[in-house]
Amino acid sequence: MRRIWVAVALIAICISLALSEFYIVEKNYEHYIDKVNLTSAYFSYKEYKTAELHAENMVKEWQKSSKKLNAFLSHDKTDEINENFSQLVEFINSKDKVMFSSTCEKIKRQLLCLKKSELPNLENIM
Repeated sequence: MRRIWVAVALIAICISLALSEFYIVEKNYEHYIDKVNLTSAYFSYKEYKTAELHAENMVKEWQKSSKKLNAFLSHDKTDEINENFSQLVEFINSKDKVMFSSTCEKIKRQLLCLKKSELPNLENIM
């Protein structure tokens, strides 16, 4: 009987960790998509200084968030996103609209892939 309770406790721990991981990834996804969209809007309105400030804040925030995410996710994915956030600042400074837009879309796709990789579906479980 004791083994059953230990097994139930371990399953409960696993489920709570999986739910907390999903919540953290989902929250970060929504937060950074909003940030990228806001920075993109400032850039399109040619408010380069404001866009640069938002992009720099995004880089700092992502570096803090990636520490939490790295506990659950592959470090390669978070490092790639971090690199692209840093490139955004460079493209804002050079006012390169094409590269800025493509990097924003790349970040959005990477964040979406990150979110989808953590969804509790059969493909991700197997």
